[in-house]
Amino acid sequence: MCKLAAEDEYDWLTVDPWEAGSPTTIPTAQVLDHANYEVNEVMGGIECDDGTKKSAKIVLLAGLDLVQTMSTPGVWEKRELDHILSRYGLFALERQGTETEPALESLRQWRQNIHIPRKRSMCSINSQMSINVVRV
Repeated sequence: MCKLAAEDEYDWLTVDPWEAGSPTTIPTAQVLDHANYEVNEVMGGIECDDGTKKSAKIVLLAGLDLVQTMSTPGVWEKRELDHILSRYGLFALERQGTETEPALESLRQWRQNIHIPRKRSMCSINSQMSINVVRV
């Protein structure tokens, strides 16, 4: 379903069935490693307007409700958090009912790699709005 939607709507967006096709859950850090490999090694990076290619920066996009679980003991392994937040970074989208500072409290050591886009509205942000907020 995602692949069909991406084909018709966005020529800059691709869907990789690798994670969805796995019979087991794949850790987030491993998913980001795979995305980085596919985009930067297999595809050679992203194509610029002048036809040259450059390395793409892979970043985790998540709602603050998910980020809040990163501060909950026992939910995420410290090693995985360090891998994700040191190597890739995070765009955290604000969500109704989740306070920004408490959600980021225990992630201070990676603060330079955590970005919170400005709010567009007070309502819940859906997936389409997420793409528009983060797209450069």
